[in-house]
Amino acid sequence: MLSFELRKQSRLAFPRAGRTLADMGEWLRLALDRRVARRALAYAVVVGAVLIAINHGDALAAGDVDGARAFRMGLTVLVPYTVSTLSSVGAIRAAGKRDGPASPAGDVDISR
Repeated sequence: MLSFELRKQSRLAFPRAGRTLADMGEWLRLALDRRVARRALAYAVVVGAVLIAINHGDALAAGDVDGARAFRMGLTVLVPYTVSTLSSVGAIRAAGKRDGPASPAGDVDISR
């Protein structure tokens, strides 16, 4: 049952192959929405800083940060940003689908 629910939820977050260009455009519009991006950025800063301290703290303390490590640190911050964006878009789309066809996902209030 859990496996089915996870598959069902993942369909809401990612634009699948075979979806229309309009569906992918809607997904991208939601992902780039100022409120979604601001929330994701806040999570990326906080969670990214904690992950950088855990994973790269010794190198930072020793001053051993080269280009490759800086790149990995950037990726470390990108992960929580991506997770937050995917979660937000999935939740917005799921809320829009629950409200029925008369209320498309674009009408869902994401200001909370």
